[in-house]
Amino acid sequence: MKNDVRKVTAADHFIIPPLSEAVIDVFIERKESDDVSLNTDFIVEPTQHLCEPYPLKMASV
Repeated sequence: MKNDVRKVTAADHFIIPPLSEAVIDVFIERKESDDVSLNTDFIVEPTQHLCEPYPLKMASV
């Protein structure tokens, strides 16, 4: 199994109120080596770079 890092970008601008949960649409960067004819599952996890300036809690799905 490859352990690649990919850029994940929110599909829109979201304001999520404190103490709430939200599921948002995102775009996941493709690589030239990806086989576009296959469905692919990803686990999206926050990096320390994201968690330091923003008080977010993210669950991997």
